[in-house]
Amino acid sequence: MKKRIITGVSGALFAIACVVFMQFPLVFGIPLAFFAATAVHEIMHVIGCKNKAITAIGMTVAGAIPLCSDIIAYLRYHRGVEFFDSYRLPVWVLALLLIFVIFIIMLKNYETVKFEHAAMAIFCSLAVGFGMATLIYLRDLDHAYPDFFQEAQSRTIVLCALYAAWIADAFAYFIGRKFGKHKLAPVISPKKSIEGAAAGVIGNAVVTAITWVIASHWFNIHPDTVGLAPVLVVSVIACVAGICGDLSASVIKRNFGAKDFGTFFPGHGGIMDRFDSTLFALPAVYLIITVAMSFAQ
Repeated sequence: MKKRIITGVSGALFAIACVVFMQFPLVFGIPLAFFAATAVHEIMHVIGCKNKAITAIGMTVAGAIPLCSDIIAYLRYHRGVEFFDSYRLPVWVLALLLIFVIFIIMLKNYETVKFEHAAMAIFCSLAVGFGMATLIYLRDLDHAYPDFFQEAQSRTIVLCALYAAWIADAFAYFIGRKFGKHKLAPVISPKKSIEGAAAGVIGNAVVTAITWVIASHWFNIHPDTVGLAPVLVVSVIACVAGICGDLSASVIKRNFGAKDFGTFFPGHGGIMDRFDSTLFALPAVYLIITVAMSFAQ
């Protein structure tokens, strides 16, 4: 319990640090790249991949995505370089290149490399990489959609998006442990309860509302921009997405007989154990916002 509380506080401090260090271009992407690469390494270790080349490529791609996203955002929004808008290489081309390289390695080492190793390396490097990079996309909402978001709102949205994974998890753990009677997914994760999940969604909504109101008054956010009601709706959806992410990671661990992905965070396991729900919640928030902006513009 003590280790879990300490790790939970550390997660909160990380969320605050994200908001603080976002204002420094070309810095924010570095820790994200480290977390993404480490998470892929943990996953490849859990599934039993012994091929160092496949693991290294997966880690490199996962780390490069948020790092390059931060560099491109800096050049585009702070230096006015439009090269990446006119001559950017489509993401699907990079994905196909990754698939080609990984499968060539698998064919060369077919006696030791299983298909599931190659498939997991491809999937995880892209999913984890872009999941982490979503923090950068959310940070730059005020640049991408200046008519709808102020800088303070972008920062607050990042904080609230992290809430959807971590604050919800804290409420779910403590309330579920005390009052949980109905299992949410008894086979996948026996300790999770429906009562805990509901408490996580409600508790996160309350904390998000308080944070948004305080930020709106503190930073004098214009009332004609995004308000509290849509933020609460998105927070609920993000919480559900975060729960799905947590359960998805649990499926991987259960399939390969592992309790945790690693030991990076005492009481919580590895980086992937801590960021599994985040990698679903953050893209869910960004997807909803992107779709909403496409209709609003």
